[in-house]
Amino acid sequence: MKRRIRGNCSLILAFCSVAICAAQSVENPWPMFHYNASRTGKSPFGGPQSCVIKWTYKLFSDVFASPVLDSEGAIYVGTDDGSDYGKYQNLFYRIDSVGSLSWSYCMRELIYSTAATIANKVFIGDFDHHFYCFFTNGVMSWSYLTGGDVDYGSSPAVNGDAVWIGIDDDRLYNFQHGGQLSWSYKTHSHIHSSPALDESYRAYIGSGDHNLYCLDSLGAFSWSYETGDEILSSPAVSSDRNVYVGSYDNSLYSIGSAGALRWSYKTMGIIEYAMVPAISTDNVWIGSKDASLYCLTTGGQLSWSYWCSPVYSAPSISATDTVYVGSTDGRIYHMDPAGGLVWSFYSGSGSDIHSSPAIDPDTIYFGTAYQNVLYALTEPSPTPTHTCTPTPTSTSTPNPPPTFPPGLRVWTNKSSFNPGDTLEIWGSFTNTILDWDAYMVIMGNGKTWSVTPKNTLKKGIYA
Repeated sequence: MKRRIRGNCSLILAFCSVAICAAQSVENPWPMFHYNASRTGKSPFGGPQSCVIKWTYKLFSDVFASPVLDSEGAIYVGTDDGSDYGKYQNLFYRIDSVGSLSWSYCMRELIYSTAATIANKVFIGDFDHHFYCFFTNGVMSWSYLTGGDVDYGSSPAVNGDAVWIGIDDDRLYNFQHGGQLSWSYKTHSHIHSSPALDESYRAYIGSGDHNLYCLDSLGAFSWSYETGDEILSSPAVSSDRNVYVGSYDNSLYSIGSAGALRWSYKTMGIIEYAMVPAISTDNVWIGSKDASLYCLTTGGQLSWSYWCSPVYSAPSISATDTVYVGSTDGRIYHMDPAGGLVWSFYSGSGSDIHSSPAIDPDTIYFGTAYQNVLYALTEPSPTPTHTCTPTPTSTSTPNPPPTFPPGLRVWTNKSSFNPGDTLEIWGSFTNTILDWDAYMVIMGNGKTWSVTPKNTLKKGIYA
C-alpha cells in the first residue's frame, strides 16, 4: 500500500560560520541517476582504490534514492519517511562537499526518485503527483501536477534544454527547464522506470505492460520490444544505441537500435526498480535479487558473477572498469574488472544499501535504508579512523552461470581472534533468496551458533 502524508512543509536552512572557498570550475562529477542521461553508470573518475570514512551525515529517515552531485561538489538526496503518522519528514537535502547541511526542503510525500542537476537547477519528484524544480540555493522554481506518483525508481534525465521523467500515470513527460510541458507519451501501464537518452535524444523507457519503448526527440513512437514480464528497472544505452534493460522475468535484455533482440541472459532472481545495468565498451554489469552481481560481455556471455546478498543497488563503474555496488547485507563492494574483491565497507547491522554509489575523483557517496545515513568514503589519510575490510569469503566465478547448490555462506567481523574478543558472525544459504522459516546452525570452537535468515547478525565472546 502506498503511504501518504500531508502536512505543512518548510525550507530549512543551515548557516555555519565557516570559511567559504571558491567553487571548483570542474565538470559536474555525477549529475543524475547512474551518472548520465544514457544511464551508463560509467564515471570518468577512478574513485577511491581503498577507503576510510570521509564524513557521514545523519538523515531523518530512510534513503532508497541515490545521491547526485552538482558542480560545486554538493550532494542532493531525498528520504522516505516510512510512517503513516508523520513521525519524521520526507526531506530533500543539499549537503555540501564537507558534509554540512546547506538546506533541506520538506516534501509532501515519500521520495524514492533520484534528483538530476544541471547549471543552477535541480529536478526531483515524489509521491504527491508533483514534479519539482529547485534552484540550487533551495528556492523552488516551479512544480507541475501530473496524474500519478513519481514512483519507485523513476528518476529524471536532463540535458541543456529539457528534462524527461516517467510517472505512475503510465506516461513519459518532457518539460522545458522553465516548467512548460513539451509533450507526454502514454504507455499501457504504470511507469517505475527512469528514461534513458541516446545521443540523438531518443528516449527509452520501460513500462509495467512488459514493453521497452523508444520515442523520438519529439515524443513520437519509434518502436517497442515486449519482454516476459513488467519492466520496473531502467534501461541503459550504449554509444552505438544498443539498449540494455532488466525485466521482472529475471532476464537482462540487449535490444538493438532498430528494436530487435540481440540477446538475453536469465539470472535466478527478478530484476526490478534500481537494479539498472551499467555499461562500458566491452562489458555489462547487473545486480539481481538472486544475491549476485553479474558481469557479461556486450555480446551476452557471462564473464563472472559475485555472490553477496540481493543487489538492489545499480552498480557504478570507474574510469578503469572497477565496480562499486551496494547490497542488502549493508556492504559496499569494490570489485576489480576480473571480478576480484578489492575491498568492502560494512555500514552496520540492520542497514540495507539501495543507493547507487556516486563517484567523484577520490570519493564515493551513498545512503543507507533503515540506518538513515549518507556516507562519503575516500582514500585513506596517514591516520585512518575506519578502514575497509577486504576479507569476506565470497569468491568470483569466472565460468558458467552459478547454480547455487545448497550450502552455507558465513562472514565474520575479523579473520583471526584471541580469547575474549568479540565475535560477530552472519550468513546465508546460497540457494535461499527470500523468506524462510528454518534456522542455520554454525558449529565451531565447541560452540553452537544459531543465525536467523536474512543475514541477521549474532554476537558473542570468542572462546
